[in-house]
Amino acid sequence: IFRGEDPALNKNTCPFFSEMALRYMNEHAKTNKRSWREDERALKKDLLPFIGSFPSNQISKRDITQLIERISDRGSKTQANR
Repeated sequence: IFRGEDPALNKNTCPFFSEMALRYMNEHAKTNKRSWREDERALKKDLLPFIGSFPSNQISKRDITQLIERISDRGSKTQANR
């Protein structure tokens, strides 16, 4: 911002989804939720294989829609709604 640049557009400073997920698990879920193991399972099974390598600022609505459809197509409609 100081240099007149938008940090959201700088791909070098934007964390990958997998980095954000790990931070969420360590700093929030494991310390505040009794159901953190379910969060971890969902991340490992559904989210990280599909969008884990994406920079977080490049995840689109289409990516999320495709992710939900993949989960739903395997018969896990309840999980797809979470």
